[in-house]
Amino acid sequence: MKKYMLVLKALGIVAILLVVKLIVDRFNLDVIAVSPVITGIVAGVIFTIAIIFTGVLSDYKESEKIPGDLASSIKSL
Repeated sequence: MKKYMLVLKALGIVAILLVVKLIVDRFNLDVIAVSPVITGIVAGVIFTIAIIFTGVLSDYKESEKIPGDLASSIKSL
């Protein structure tokens, strides 16, 4: 059960957002009209965040090696 907790949390958030979206559509409470400009901006932001996360992931993997390298350097001294 514990390994599916993240999926269950994500499904709960999606369900809440779906209900909010249905209420907004039902009562015509749209503030911003969807246009190609808005969708292009959202796509650009997602693309930029993906590029940033890609760089961070490689740095994170490299940082796992630092303690071992430091220990071997001190031992060789």
